[in-house]
Amino acid sequence: MFWHRRRPNHTGNGVRGRRSGAVRAIVALLALMMGGWWGLPLTGASSGPAAVCRAAASAAAAGTRFQRVYTLPPWSPGPLAAATTADGGFLLAGIAGNPYNTSDFYLMKTDAAGNVLWNRTYNVLQKDGGGLPPEGGRALDLVPTPDGGFLLAGSACCYGGKAVAEVLKIGASGEVLWNKTYRSSSGSIHISIRRAVTTSDGDFLLIGHSGLDATSYRMFAAKIGPDGTLRWSRTYDALGNALDLLRDVTPTPDGGALLVGEMFQAGVALAFKIDADGNVDWARMYGQQFNGFITWEPHTVVRLPGGDFVLAGFGDDLRGLGGSGPWVLRADSSGNLRWAEFVSHFFQGIRDTVPLSDGDVLLVGVAWEEDFRDMAAAKMTPDGVVQWGRRYGRTYDDSAAAAAAAPDGGFLLVGLSSNVSGEDQYLVRADATGSSGCLEQDLPTRVTPIDLNTLFIGTPTVQATDVALVVDALSPSVGTLATQSAILCSDAMAWRLYLPLVLR
Repeated sequence: MFWHRRRPNHTGNGVRGRRSGAVRAIVALLALMMGGWWGLPLTGASSGPAAVCRAAASAAAAGTRFQRVYTLPPWSPGPLAAATTADGGFLLAGIAGNPYNTSDFYLMKTDAAGNVLWNRTYNVLQKDGGGLPPEGGRALDLVPTPDGGFLLAGSACCYGGKAVAEVLKIGASGEVLWNKTYRSSSGSIHISIRRAVTTSDGDFLLIGHSGLDATSYRMFAAKIGPDGTLRWSRTYDALGNALDLLRDVTPTPDGGALLVGEMFQAGVALAFKIDADGNVDWARMYGQQFNGFITWEPHTVVRLPGGDFVLAGFGDDLRGLGGSGPWVLRADSSGNLRWAEFVSHFFQGIRDTVPLSDGDVLLVGVAWEEDFRDMAAAKMTPDGVVQWGRRYGRTYDDSAAAAAAAPDGGFLLVGLSSNVSGEDQYLVRADATGSSGCLEQDLPTRVTPIDLNTLFIGTPTVQATDVALVVDALSPSVGTLATQSAILCSDAMAWRLYLPLVLR
């Protein structure tokens, strides 16, 4: 059941404000009349929207702004990845089912207006019981492929009690083209996949970590071909640390990539460049001249058109004011810092960084208001100038997990929205100015330059070690998820009314 009740708020340009009781009564009466007289449904169909003006919504053109909520699959932590499709729609990926032994991957496809076109589940490997590796059991990534399909990459449980990497190639209609798992040939280590990207030579790079248990794991990467053929697989160790984690990856023009992560025991951030064969070209670690830490959040690096990188992290406030918060750093193609900024009074952690079509970068995270969280986004130029900030949300907690850029310069945010009976999947489609049409506020976003003299750049040795993997081909069962949806607002509607008030 969807429920909408916004906490009191001031009004302003694009601000979610109070609706008078009279207006709400009129909206409710109109919706009930339309439902009774014209037979328009007030609840969601199994694969479509649950709102009045359904015909208008289905006829929406690309570029439509909207906010919508969707029922959450059982035992799901919410959507974990998102992508834009060739037809102007969107695709969400997540995990459904018991997250420990009976997890399914799921994909939900919508059109440009957010109407659900299909929702599939994919029953992934489940053998022998056993647990998932640290910080990897709920990781999943979604990568568009040149043929209009998608690569779905994550971890599955289990083979011999150990988690394995599992990759599915999905066609444009949700059909499985191939499905493969990648497991340790020794059968003694977990393999956990956090992120995946398409490399410039047409292959795919998977990154994550591998290890015996929660006390011993290493950074991991594997490269596979378009048909899932394993090219190579390696672990990486920096300074002999056994608890290093990879957080994100961005491809480079030479078929390689920049990998970023956390040197857990040293309390510093790590970035290292690999070539197309997985060899380390260079490595940098970023720390502080005094006690403190910088750790990298998931989804935290993008490559700029000129070859530089923008990285986002989380660490101590170096201005001596105490506390901690997100950083944004820009490094050149060799890892040398150009500038660094501390983002104050904005995110409690940057969840995603997305390159936009105009060369700017979208920062996605969480903002706090009173005791509640909201989705948050800010548009930043390559020089670190914030052009605008926005926050989005309903009554209770709302959070962003991922984002995707849209061809018109806008973007999609995906995450969770709390209600009185639980949580919903939450989608916000905004234009290039960050406007989605409702339930949003301007977010004053301040950045403070960081004196680079308070930072240091180290050059650690990152050792690459080949890892033998066994590749198995599987035939997963494909199911269908029933999904209800409610429109909070949409350009496709003749009147942007808040209709969840009258949903049964």
